[in-house]
Amino acid sequence: MITSYTDHILCTHIIEWNYEIETASGQDRLKTDAARVDDVYYYEAQRMVIASGDPGDSDRPDFDNLDSCQNNAAFCCFAQDRQAGDNNGNCNTPYENNCIDKNPADNSNICYIDHARSSDANHVHDGFTIYGDLKSGNEAIEGSIHCHGWTWGEDPLHPDNIYKGNLKYFVSMYDHLTQRGYARNIPGSPMCDCAENVSECFCVLYLYVD
Repeated sequence: MITSYTDHILCTHIIEWNYEIETASGQDRLKTDAARVDDVYYYEAQRMVIASGDPGDSDRPDFDNLDSCQNNAAFCCFAQDRQAGDNNGNCNTPYENNCIDKNPADNSNICYIDHARSSDANHVHDGFTIYGDLKSGNEAIEGSIHCHGWTWGEDPLHPDNIYKGNLKYFVSMYDHLTQRGYARNIPGSPMCDCAENVSECFCVLYLYVD
């Protein structure tokens, strides 16, 4: 099982890829800067098992260790589109004018976030954020949010369990970041995590089971 290469990608470059916007001269181009994501997908993720977490860290309930997810489910939510020309979201060229704070395809509603459930990611000990207008009762005020979840069974020898780390890489890094250009987390919430660690309320949540 591999961990070092993919962990290096996640830890070293994800912040840069989340915030940079392509320029007219072609600098900060996501397809180019994140080309190693495609390399891992084609040459490693489709040919071997990608570890789902550190076996020595089994008591830590977070996205770095899928084996600790109590509900055998995880998801990623993205708040911004930063890549044009891929038929996903509303980022367009020229980037400087038409790809600033653009939206992904909307498939979810965020109701609230309990910050205590994801304190490792948001560095906030307690508190909550409500994404709704309490006076009018309108819940759809958070803008366009795109979420994608997946689940796996209890049997450690079943393919959906064995390859859950591969699917984690596909959903978080390959399919949504480099293919669709989706980036940025929901404020106060991790971009990806075990289902029980985040308390957003989704009107639509796609569970990817292969």
